[in-house]
Amino acid sequence: MDKSINLYAVWSASPRYSVTVAGLEHCTISFSSSSAYEGEKISVYAVIDAGYKINQISAETQTHEAIELKHYEDVENYWYFIMPDEDVVFTLKTEAQVYSISVKDGLTGGQAVLNKNSACTGEEVVLTVTADYGYNYSSFVKVTGENKFGDIDAEKTESDGKIILTFDMPAGDVVIEVFFTPVSNYVIASDSENGSMEVINYAAYGTEVSVTLIPDEGYAGEQVFVQDNEGNPVSVTKKTESEYTFTMPATRVTVSCLFKLVREYSFHTEPELLPEGTEGTAGVTGKYVYFGDWPQTVKSDKVTVDEEQTFTAGDNTYYLGSDNFYYAKILENAYSDECKYSDRSVAKTSEENSYRYFKVEPVKWRVLNPDADAAENRILLAETILTSGIAFEKDAADSATYETSDICTWLTYTFRLSAFAQNSYALLEHAGVVDDSDTNKDYVFLLSEEELINTAYGFSANKDEENSVRTRTACDFAVANNVEKSYSGCMWMCRDVYNIVASDTDSVRYVAYDGKLDSVRALDDAHLGICPAICISAENLQ
Repeated sequence: MDKSINLYAVWSASPRYSVTVAGLEHCTISFSSSSAYEGEKISVYAVIDAGYKINQISAETQTHEAIELKHYEDVENYWYFIMPDEDVVFTLKTEAQVYSISVKDGLTGGQAVLNKNSACTGEEVVLTVTADYGYNYSSFVKVTGENKFGDIDAEKTESDGKIILTFDMPAGDVVIEVFFTPVSNYVIASDSENGSMEVINYAAYGTEVSVTLIPDEGYAGEQVFVQDNEGNPVSVTKKTESEYTFTMPATRVTVSCLFKLVREYSFHTEPELLPEGTEGTAGVTGKYVYFGDWPQTVKSDKVTVDEEQTFTAGDNTYYLGSDNFYYAKILENAYSDECKYSDRSVAKTSEENSYRYFKVEPVKWRVLNPDADAAENRILLAETILTSGIAFEKDAADSATYETSDICTWLTYTFRLSAFAQNSYALLEHAGVVDDSDTNKDYVFLLSEEELINTAYGFSANKDEENSVRTRTACDFAVANNVEKSYSGCMWMCRDVYNIVASDTDSVRYVAYDGKLDSVRALDDAHLGICPAICISAENLQ
């Protein structure tokens, strides 16, 4: 008997095999597919980090059977393989690329030395550059083959006259090209003691270089010396007592100078008419005179004072300084703790019990009537406020006159005999000083309101008007003696006494900070500045 037969077939899907990677560093891998059937082609593309290269590449099955990798032509780091019948492990190992580094031959103007001739990417490279004499380092670039990459981003320092350039090695062979430029300006070094020089730091070959000597107090310029880089002397021309010149050679030079100690300070016992064009309160058209001596500028810290060596002028005792100038020593009594001297040091109040020295210097005067008749005496007014702390009349009850005032007595005796030493006060002439309609014969006096609005003396006729010719600043000695000081000037005393009707008391007129003449102060006010006036004959101003 026939029987039927049933046949059954069971089909299963072909397996897909995976691709994995191992040992990857400094690169990235991409596959055309992460899995495939047996016999399919898998493409592999690798991107290698800059500064690295492939050290090893392989593919194998899980049973460590090697798989052939084939390279695509004309495409770097691009391969393919045929998927076997099991999973595949792809391995790619890298190593740092070592690049060469060198300095281009034929440098002009200097040398450049590298600390190594090869380096990996990111490794520190040091280039030491030394310019030849007459050249300066300018710049450098890196060159690889025919391609310039421009200036290297380098850290620049200097040591012992050398330029040190530090940078990280780029990815690629490097040739360094260094550039130098010829020096058009040569260095001028200077050196001095007992004074200083004004001279430029660089100059081009062949130019005339000026040297100005600025001696310390008590010294004078004597000579200027110039030497080239080899120590050879360079010719120097003396133009004036303080001005010298030389022609710049094509080399570095050193300029030095010699200052000499000047003779002992000479007191100004005769009027000295200053040159035309001298600056002063009336501008350069005014006529100015040195006559007499008075403590004025606060002592420099560079100067020491020997109190064993003294000079007496009237009521003043002076001490010899190391600069051969004389100095007065007083207890500071500044108007306030905000007052400062000309050197910007703070003037102390009397409560601080501080002593300072002040240099004795010639008194500068302005001739108020330089064009008067030859037979007429010349009136001279001090250019600065010379002192303060002296009231018009400190014990005045209700009234006073200039003739009997404390300030008149001080000017006639203390100031006259102290400022005009060695009997030079004999050159002073009597002035007809009007006081309350009386005429007194004074050698030293204060100006009146009438004189201070006299246009013939160069003043404004309007007493209520600001007038720079009437304004005065205080010398340091006056600051230490309680003068009321502002940045624009100081108030200073006139000889006029005014009666205040409301209180039936007398007051003294003064010139304000701005040159106005519209205010008065109490007779016993000791903060007004003292700006003396004197008379001398026209003959003594010749």
